[in-house]
Amino acid sequence: MQVRRSFIVLPSIAFSVAAALTLAAGAAAAHTAFGEAQPDYPQAFSSSLSRATVRAEAVAAVAQGQVLRGEANEIVAPTFVATKSRAEVRAEAAAAVRLGLVARGELAPREATAAELEVIRMAGAQARMQAELMAAK
Repeated sequence: MQVRRSFIVLPSIAFSVAAALTLAAGAAAAHTAFGEAQPDYPQAFSSSLSRATVRAEAVAAVAQGQVLRGEANEIVAPTFVATKSRAEVRAEAAAAVRLGLVARGELAPREATAAELEVIRMAGAQARMQAELMAAK
């Protein structure tokens, strides 16, 4: 029994040619994948100022206090001043939880109505009055 080699060889050649064409097309389009172009490499920089001029400007900026150095010139954020007592905040938070306004798990918090905001405010005011009564005793 004789096997015809041309029958087996022809599909494998066709597959090889198709694979080669696919790889060539992919390599040709690889540099523009996802809309990206060839990278722009940094160009050589040439300054119009001399080194001495740049150094003099830097020294002048340091002398005028325009350059921060270390932690000595640290920018300090304004100090927070609390307007509510701890008891007021705790009472308002507890009221918000009771009303279902605090997020739990994956549920998003819902927007408070005007009546609910008033209930929360009143809870804080009641806590403030209780604290004042306790302080007066």
